Amino acid sequence: MSTKDVLTLLLTFGMFILALIGIVIDLIKLSQKNNHLYFSELMMVIKH
Repeated sequence: MSTKDVLTLLLTFGMFILALIGIVIDLIKLSQKNNHLYFSELMMVIKH
């Protein structure tokens, strides 16, 4: 595996992590706006 391949893989993985963080932030904002959706219940659904 060349250095370019490693850097591309790290960049892709980093972008994936940032996307996941963005999704979690959006879910937190949604849970604060909507009283019917509780973040803890949502996390329980995701864990199972």
